[in-house]
Amino acid sequence: MTRLVLVRHGEKAEGEGALIGHTDVELSTKGFADVAALAASWSDVAPAQVIASDLRRTVQSAQPLIDRFGLLLTTEPRLREMHFGEWEGKRWEEVEASHAADAKRWGERWFDAQVPGGESYPDVAARAGAWLAEFRHAPVSPTVVFSHSGTIRALLCVIFDQPLSTAFDAGCSLAHVHTVEWRDGVPISLGANRPDFSLGR
Repeated sequence: MTRLVLVRHGEKAEGEGALIGHTDVELSTKGFADVAALAASWSDVAPAQVIASDLRRTVQSAQPLIDRFGLLLTTEPRLREMHFGEWEGKRWEEVEASHAADAKRWGERWFDAQVPGGESYPDVAARAGAWLAEFRHAPVSPTVVFSHSGTIRALLCVIFDQPLSTAFDAGCSLAHVHTVEWRDGVPISLGANRPDFSLGR
């Protein structure tokens, strides 16, 4: 059996409500407290490895867990959030004002439309999926991954062979956890969008 634990980072210190993809922001005070409480909830054997995207908010979110078990952290840029290009750091109403046609197209087809100067959602799924394929080829279990809402949802679509248009059917709250286990090659959800590391739906 192979177990993969996907964790969304804690609350950001700035930019909540804006399109923050590759912009490198830190956790808020609440974000730090939430990920510390999350790390304290781990009650299984120690993780075999912990991986985070290379942005500060995920690295900081992983820190309490790696400190607790004395682990090394691996960073992986393919697990970053979507790059919002010319829209980075802007609120949606600003994007609608400055990029009306592109905003309308993306609002209708967010699951495959390209952001000006940035990525499309299939781009995110492709790079995160490439990392997942490598993990599945040589799995280390349990592996804990600290990543971002859009990326985690894309990974879940890849894992469960669902179209990207269904990605936001899955909840993905700040400092919450999705746990997937492969049994005889078949992925099973052991916990979806949980506030702790316990298993169950």
